[in-house]
Amino acid sequence: MFSLIPIIIVFLFTSNIHAQVIAINSLHQAETIALKIDPLLKSLEFKQQSNKQQSSAANYWQDPKIKFGINNLPTDSFNFDQEAMTQLKVGISQQFPLGDSLTIRSLQFNLKAEEKKYQFQLRERDIKKQVREDRKS
Repeated sequence: MFSLIPIIIVFLFTSNIHAQVIAINSLHQAETIALKIDPLLKSLEFKQQSNKQQSSAANYWQDPKIKFGINNLPTDSFNFDQEAMTQLKVGISQQFPLGDSLTIRSLQFNLKAEEKKYQFQLRERDIKKQVREDRKS
């Protein structure tokens, strides 16, 4: 049985971990850096893009389904002619949406995307406000 501690120590000494110190000269530069590193902003942006993609995908029908099956196949010889009851089943099915459900679903995702856009703008303003308040003190 071996210990993971030597492996972790070797990893820490061989890894290239560098702290980066950035000289901030202006308010605009501080705001830009704060907006760039905020994880919530990136999350909101990705969610907005996802909702836009889902909105366009919601306008299409579902994919058709193909069914294939063999019934009453003798398992000792796998010979199709051994039993008269052996059947081969093939089928295709397509689900059709009711009424305007595709349009309504697409509209829902568009509204969610718009909501994320406004949340993104609000978060940007909050970050800028925090930076300005921290800069004053």
